[in-house]
Amino acid sequence: MRPKLGELNFGHVYAANEVREREDFEKYFYDLNSITDSIINKKLINVVLGRKGTGKTLLAHYLAKSLTTEKHISTVESLKDIEFHELYHYGTDEVSSKKYSQLFRWMLLINVSKTLIKHKNSFSEDRHEAVDMLDHFLKCFGFNMRQLQPQKIVEKTTTLSKKASASFFKIIKLGSDDVESSKEERRTYIDCIEELEDFIVNLLVDSNVRFTVFYDDLDIRFENSNAYKDGILSYLSASSELNYRFIDEKIESKIVTLFRADIFDVLSAPNLNQILEGNAISLNWDAHSTYETEIFPMVIHKIRPYLKGKLKAKSSDSIFDEMVDNKICNEPSRAYILHRSLGRPRDVIKMLSLVSSRYPSCDKFNSHLFKAIESDYSKYLLKEIKNEMIGHFNQTQIDYIFRIVTRVQKRCFTKYAILSFFEEEMLIEHKLSVDRILHGLFKVGAICHLKKNSVQGGSDQRYHSYLTEDYQLLIDDSTQFEIHLGLWNVLQIKPPTNRFH
Repeated sequence: MRPKLGELNFGHVYAANEVREREDFEKYFYDLNSITDSIINKKLINVVLGRKGTGKTLLAHYLAKSLTTEKHISTVESLKDIEFHELYHYGTDEVSSKKYSQLFRWMLLINVSKTLIKHKNSFSEDRHEAVDMLDHFLKCFGFNMRQLQPQKIVEKTTTLSKKASASFFKIIKLGSDDVESSKEERRTYIDCIEELEDFIVNLLVDSNVRFTVFYDDLDIRFENSNAYKDGILSYLSASSELNYRFIDEKIESKIVTLFRADIFDVLSAPNLNQILEGNAISLNWDAHSTYETEIFPMVIHKIRPYLKGKLKAKSSDSIFDEMVDNKICNEPSRAYILHRSLGRPRDVIKMLSLVSSRYPSCDKFNSHLFKAIESDYSKYLLKEIKNEMIGHFNQTQIDYIFRIVTRVQKRCFTKYAILSFFEEEMLIEHKLSVDRILHGLFKVGAICHLKKNSVQGGSDQRYHSYLTEDYQLLIDDSTQFEIHLGLWNVLQIKPPTNRFH
């Protein structure tokens, strides 16, 4: 017997809401290609790459919750409030993309210190005094434990870079009763970094305490500027160096960074490949194939607890086939759903949730139900694509780009065919070129590269940025594009009788 659609819970579209609202969210987590095992057991893995909506944030929260034990400290930290354009106030004098690495090294060390202090009881009693020294050090620098978010550390460091503070070495030697006398030796925070790092390492060496800290939301302030790029590269350099130090000292702890792949692609630094090679792992749902992708097994994994009897015991494919019509709008159901997504779990969850919330009394995802929510889903997808373009383009440019795309009124077009829609003076005003616009739309999946098959009855080839890694798009006047079919409704594009021909 099938449950009513309203009884199913696919979870939230956005991971932050899922974690806040669902106390047992970890029960519904789908471990794609055993990625959790790679992060936990492969020492060098410390960067997780993936586009928006592929599950990076949920992965971090799942691991933080599942790893946490009395002796394993695991947390998720947000870097959403870091003002990258303000970093120039306290960077070093070196002319390189890593000019802020000392600042981020300091921030990471302070944040690790905060984590260790909060979990003092995880250490054996003979190390409590050392943890107390660490706590005293933070207080001498003016750090309040309740205010130690990463951005607060950076803001406080602004003051410290202008006003020297006591030597960490002297503070831990003198103890809490002699704070005033320690002021005779004044040094900046940069002078204390090595001592602080050594102290933390010595605290952890030979102890049975380990930690894993996940850093998320580095993309929130993304802008395609040197300030942002230098800030990110400096952060990556600092976190990489600390991770290597932990490995060298045989400390089973690491700092893991979650990062958008499309932003990583715009970075450039001599050691960037070194950071990636062997250290990064990607969240890739293999959405090029309706039967090979893990997206549908993930969906069934989320709703299986709500199924009963023989249906619950069936395979993921069998459950899907029983719960969803074989065809939706004359297309195979898996193809219909997947091809209207950006190859991400987020989009599929959104589509199915729209159906189940609007038709809770139905017991099957029938074809006509998807047609009824088509408009709402198409509006959602357009917003998602626009959000992903922010940083690569400013908001005014994005609005102009989609004003032009809306005027095209055709699902397929060439560069030459749409040139007449662009006003040269507006392109100049918005600092845009047609090629940059087309590359930008291709990168976020709003359009794909369409290669027509000249053989009668043969299938056209569609190349999507999110399905074909490292695909090099070469544009000339005859290059053909197709607008993502998930956008057809909102852009008022009339669908063909058979979209595959």
